[in-house]
Amino acid sequence: MKFPFGKYQENEVDYVLIFDRPYCAWVLRQDNIKRKFVEFCSVLQEKLESSANEERLKVLISVMPFGKYEDEEFEDFILDDSYCKWLLKTPSFELEYPEHRAYLQQLYDLVYTNQADSKFLTFYVLFFKNTCYMKVGRTTMYIVKRIYGYAGVSTIYRNDNIDLEKSFIVRTNYKSIEKDVLNKFAKSRLDSQSERLFLEVENDLKEYVNSLVQNKTRFNFSIKSLSEYIPFSDGFTFRDSFTLKINQFLDFEHLYLEYLKKNGLHIKYNPFQVQSLN
Repeated sequence: MKFPFGKYQENEVDYVLIFDRPYCAWVLRQDNIKRKFVEFCSVLQEKLESSANEERLKVLISVMPFGKYEDEEFEDFILDDSYCKWLLKTPSFELEYPEHRAYLQQLYDLVYTNQADSKFLTFYVLFFKNTCYMKVGRTTMYIVKRIYGYAGVSTIYRNDNIDLEKSFIVRTNYKSIEKDVLNKFAKSRLDSQSERLFLEVENDLKEYVNSLVQNKTRFNFSIKSLSEYIPFSDGFTFRDSFTLKINQFLDFEHLYLEYLKKNGLHIKYNPFQVQSLN
């Protein structure tokens, strides 16, 4: 069921429950809304009360609830070693968010006890068909899952159609690549805190990333289009063709591979091959 009104109109209730639970609770306190949308509010109430089940909780605790990385997956900033260390040592974090703290500790131990310096992350540049900007970012998450998160889950980018043919990625152990790129093009950012750059620096950005890739010890392949790993031309087609319920998101790789097999695409777009990106 989708929200029939408000700032999340046409967004799935399950998504809004994950990303803005307080808003859902606020809706149910509004008598005029409850009178006008009786059936919807009944479903929302039921989902709100049951949303603490195990699968939903796993998704919820994987997202940072406050601070400079608010609403970002822990996996997306786990390589910010100093911040994660500080967070794990902060008593109030453990007191107020014990499940989040336990999840972060588990992820931190996994990454940093397996020689994180040699662990590759994916740096990406996303172009959109309907905006005047591009977005840069980095993730240790399986990249196809990350892109699906933007196209099918994120309430921020849900209406921005990713151009998968134009967007590109590189794999690297160069941890500060995102920070360095944003500093390099600081004057072209939408604002001082934004990870989005105006399209006017598109060619300069590609040239800069290509120059970084020349350092073979830090990168394991040159720039590649996302269309080499996702069999769709844009994000809207991706999310409309491969649909998941929110509690299936944790099993993304398996379900995506099953989808590829069903459509005869698993050899070219095998997600396990994409993950290693050899």
